[in-house]
Amino acid sequence: MANKRDVHIKVTSNVNSVLNKTGKSATKAGNQQVGVLGRIKGMFNGVAASSKAATGGIRAMTVALISSGIGAVVVALGAMVALFTKAVKESAEFEQALSGLKAITRGSAEDMRDLSENAKELGRTTAFTASEVVGLQTEFAKLGFSTADILQVTEATLSLAATAGTDLATAAMVAGNTLNGFGLQTSETGRIADVMALSFASSALDIEKFQESMKLVAPIAKVAKVSLEGSAAALSVLADRGVAGSLAGTQLRKIMADLSTKTGKNFQDSLTITAKRLDAATSTAEKLSIAKELVGDRAKGSLIALAENREELDRLTLAYENAGGAADEMANEKLDNLRGDVTKLSSAWSGFLLGIEDGAGTLNKLIRGALQGFTWALNNIGAAFDMTAFIFTDGFMIMKKVGNNVMEFLS
Repeated sequence: MANKRDVHIKVTSNVNSVLNKTGKSATKAGNQQVGVLGRIKGMFNGVAASSKAATGGIRAMTVALISSGIGAVVVALGAMVALFTKAVKESAEFEQALSGLKAITRGSAEDMRDLSENAKELGRTTAFTASEVVGLQTEFAKLGFSTADILQVTEATLSLAATAGTDLATAAMVAGNTLNGFGLQTSETGRIADVMALSFASSALDIEKFQESMKLVAPIAKVAKVSLEGSAAALSVLADRGVAGSLAGTQLRKIMADLSTKTGKNFQDSLTITAKRLDAATSTAEKLSIAKELVGDRAKGSLIALAENREELDRLTLAYENAGGAADEMANEKLDNLRGDVTKLSSAWSGFLLGIEDGAGTLNKLIRGALQGFTWALNNIGAAFDMTAFIFTDGFMIMKKVGNNVMEFLS
């Protein structure tokens, strides 16, 4: 009978040992990482402390310099450099504007000097800078105005622009076209500005409506001998009744032309005759028929409005005839506030900078000479590089051809 044995097997594992070792290694690595981070943090703290110390030192040095005579000289020199820099920038803009003006006027040196002095004076004493004034002069030059004409119209147009709240180019166009339309002299620009300013303040007219209407009315008004003031008053009456812009211009032009032809009287007398006929009408239909007979179907409403409001028309005409100085007065009133004071200060400062350098002084000439010399040097250096490249390239090609020829000969 076979013997029976019991076999016992002992199984051991080193898992715990491995885990223990791994944990110790991780802890050690973590401690090392913390140590590294600590050293990095300490390094940055040291940099921050050094920067703070350096900043404090710089501030202390700055205070020391300022409190000393040397510091005062350095600060003064810095302020002078900044001042001259601004003056050069201002003069560069002014000189560029003058160059554009000269290109259009083809004016002589004396003409440009007069225009320049006029621009600097107005730029110093109005809400506009000297460069902006030159821009206005340029707009008049585009309209064909001579230097003498430009000098006469500029100041009044500046007042018009300030009063109407428009840009100088628009103000120049409206004033210039109105002058030409009525055949007025440039010395009458102030009159135009005053009439426009008062009409904008006393009716629904504005510069855009005035421009669109008057460019159509002025030529006919001149022939029909209707004054600027009478024409502006008629446009004011129509604008207050919702007829404005090119529509008002077209209809008023027809009324002036047709009434003058059919009655043989001036505009005011023709309106009086028309009013009497309209008053005698026994019905609205008859009234419309009378107006249509006189000026046609499209303008009949405007004719009735003018004829029935002759008192208002006369009152406005008289007011516009006595509008002298209105544009300047309104422009000054618009600047009678804090913002206006800032605007005038800005213009005065611009004028002060141009007094230091206006584009024709020694400083400008020195800077332009230096820039032109630098440009010449760059151009010549570029040409030298081009020549060098040409020599090397052609020399290489010649040597290559010679070598090829020698090889062919030897072979």
